[in-house]
Amino acid sequence: MRFYCDVLGMRVSDWSEHQMAFLRCNSDHHSIAFNQAEWASVNHVAYEMPSVDHFMRGIGRLRHHGQLPLWGPGKHGPGDNTFSYFADPAGLVCEYTSGIAQIDEDRWLCRVWRRVPELSDLWGTAGPPSRQVREHMAGIPDPGAFERHDLERAS
Repeated sequence: MRFYCDVLGMRVSDWSEHQMAFLRCNSDHHSIAFNQAEWASVNHVAYEMPSVDHFMRGIGRLRHHGQLPLWGPGKHGPGDNTFSYFADPAGLVCEYTSGIAQIDEDRWLCRVWRRVPELSDLWGTAGPPSRQVREHMAGIPDPGAFERHDLERAS
């Protein structure tokens, strides 16, 4: 997170119980979010849809192709955006989203959001993410290119 703020100039918009940090580089509430975990991993990639109608049609298109959401649809507290998470064929978690909150730099104050179901889904349509969804979003440990190379050489 320090690299993104100090080097890239991003700013913290909000925190989720000091577990997740939401960073912005423009007026969108967040462009990237960091979640504390045992290992570094991409949690998900978000695709911003132009409207709630486009968002819902995207979910319908996924369902038409036999892809059910992992979590959603719903509406997050931090960012005030819609969400519906799904997995791509490689297992990467993706999100359709729309309507993200806009930040007025001169008036915005960071806040710490509690990690409770009613704030992770303001609409109450998705509920909290299941343990399986959280595990899927955590990814898998990657020993890195150098450790893999050392392991191959040792065998």
